[in-house]
Amino acid sequence: MSETKTFEELFLSENKDENLSIKELDILLVSDIHKNYAFLEKLKEWQIENKKLIDYIFCTGDILSLSYPENESLEIIAKSEAEISAIISFLENMSLNVIYLGGNHDPKSLFESEKMPSLTMRSINLHKKYKKLANDLYLVGLGGSVPAIKSHYNVDDKDFIPYIDVKDEIIWEGYPYNFPRENPNYKSSDEIFINDLNESWNLSRKEIEENNTTQEKSFILLTHCGPFYSSTSVQESKGRCVYMGSIKLNEFLKQNKDIFINIHGHTHQGTGINNFDRLSVINPGSLSIGNFAVMKLKRNFYDKWEISKLEFLKF
Repeated sequence: MSETKTFEELFLSENKDENLSIKELDILLVSDIHKNYAFLEKLKEWQIENKKLIDYIFCTGDILSLSYPENESLEIIAKSEAEISAIISFLENMSLNVIYLGGNHDPKSLFESEKMPSLTMRSINLHKKYKKLANDLYLVGLGGSVPAIKSHYNVDDKDFIPYIDVKDEIIWEGYPYNFPRENPNYKSSDEIFINDLNESWNLSRKEIEENNTTQEKSFILLTHCGPFYSSTSVQESKGRCVYMGSIKLNEFLKQNKDIFINIHGHTHQGTGINNFDRLSVINPGSLSIGNFAVMKLKRNFYDKWEISKLEFLKF
């Protein structure tokens, strides 16, 4: 006689044996919504028109459009959490599994892991956390951004060479990785960013290994800002090249070879994918200007997870 399972055990459990049999996942990638309700409505219309079934929605930050010191005002934080809750709830009408991060234009409370609010019943704020998607597939996250620095020359100058021509001057501040707060320094800010990432990565890996004996596991890293040396983290402003990514993140991704995808946002002009050996770096673009992406993950012939389909779409 088979054991009767409750709805919660069948549907909500993250530790089901059935995770072993998951063969493919359809994932909607959105970022930098910046409170654009019109494009959220269009996103829902797109799903209905195309009859898209979505297993997960990954939202990589900048849900709102706050600027420091608004991010840390208690009055504004309370209002912002209500706005983010409404947006995440809207996304939950498209998929029951919404996983999101805070960006540099979101409230401070999204980065306070000790007392991080649960803004909806089912969504997960992945900042400094992990989520099991299948028995051998995990998602790890870190929100926020480092400052952006610019090139010394204009991009049409003969002396401009991408990634070589970098002026140590901050053009846009990061959040919360902006140190010191007044007159921030890029290297110091990036060091704090990578310390947080290393700490949460090591804690997550330790806990995963203690609870899951599967030998080979694959990881997806969700971040708000991307790696420095990737076209997905670069854009042009007033003739200058602006580098919006983390140098230390590049080093981290090289060292941790079981991460096969890094999904980020932050850079509105950086829509696309960069492939580095076994790693794919993906920026779905900003939904605030109508950009998003759809990704299908599938087990290949060798039972390894890979991207079987990736579409970049625009309204």
